[in-house]
Amino acid sequence: MGDMPDHSTYIARGASGAEYTFSVCTRIAELPECAGLYVFLRRDTGVLGIATPLYFGRADTSIADRIHGHAKWHEALSLGVNAIGVLECPEADLADLARREEDLVAGPQTPLNAPPGPVQAGIPHVH
Repeated sequence: MGDMPDHSTYIARGASGAEYTFSVCTRIAELPECAGLYVFLRRDTGVLGIATPLYFGRADTSIADRIHGHAKWHEALSLGVNAIGVLECPEADLADLARREEDLVAGPQTPLNAPPGPVQAGIPHVH
């Protein structure tokens, strides 16, 4: 296992083109007790270690507390979540955090940030 590439970070690009570098946690106990952004990840266990973002969110006070009992967690589990990327922002004001979260959510579509609506893409209509 010593020759596995380092997957300790995950880089996401927001709609603005800004890059956000998340530290990857594979255990809930590793999550920080500070404000910041987070992303639920499904990491491919293959050599390339491709990570697929499932959901972007923000924690105004504690990432660890925010993840505990998260409304999207069961859906994320069904999609194969096996890591959480965290971007600690202890000094950020809430408006700045909200701006960064919106930038990420407006970027490449994730399954769990999909806009709520009566019809989800890919579900055929019943006539």
